[in-house]
Amino acid sequence: GLGSAFMEPIVFGFTGQGNVTRGALEMFRLLPHEMVSVDDLEALCERETGVCQRKVYGVVVPQEKLVRRKGRDDDAAAVDFDKSHYRNYPDQYEPVFHSTVAPYITVLVNGMYWDERYPRLLTKNQIKDLYLRDQRKLIAVADISCDVNGSVEFLEHATTIDQQTFMYNPVTKRCGYDGVTDDGIVMLGVDILPTELARESSKHFGDALVPLIKKLIDSRGKDGEDELPVELANARITHKGQL
Repeated sequence: GLGSAFMEPIVFGFTGQGNVTRGALEMFRLLPHEMVSVDDLEALCERETGVCQRKVYGVVVPQEKLVRRKGRDDDAAAVDFDKSHYRNYPDQYEPVFHSTVAPYITVLVNGMYWDERYPRLLTKNQIKDLYLRDQRKLIAVADISCDVNGSVEFLEHATTIDQQTFMYNPVTKRCGYDGVTDDGIVMLGVDILPTELARESSKHFGDALVPLIKKLIDSRGKDGEDELPVELANARITHKGQL
């Protein structure tokens, strides 16, 4: 494995703003830690490399630090960032995570929403380029969102409870299954993680569902139309035979 002097400072980067990321941060904050901003990362790594800190660092990467408007520099793009515009016109944006964050974090905890309309967080070519330039600080990815070949393109497949990780070599673009080595990045992408906390998960989902049961029973209006509460309406997959 890698020595602690090589990895110091140990920096965890978190993406996403939903329950997944909040849960990961809740666990992270049980460790001796210090939270920093994206703008602190480069100086932190220059100042503290090889120095034993007896703590880890965490950075929550906001959306405006993941991408920028095409044709803008990083500073101007961050100031002018408009979430609504990004969601409506993602083709007008390009990724910057690979240059502003990835070179300075040790572990990426990815909990962000992504679909094919949006720039990827980190591509195979981007991580290969970092490795070829000897920027190899990133040693592990916990892709909790578990989008195979998605926002983290080199999550080649989901992992299982029995085999939770595999190694990805950014240079050869090959996967290894012989345990954790120093030949690449440890990848974790278990898509059924809630089942590992079966009792807690069941209670959480039950507590959320029970208050809606009476509303579901009473949802048939006088005119025969469903009057579902918004929580159930948004969760509905089919309605009157249509998806």
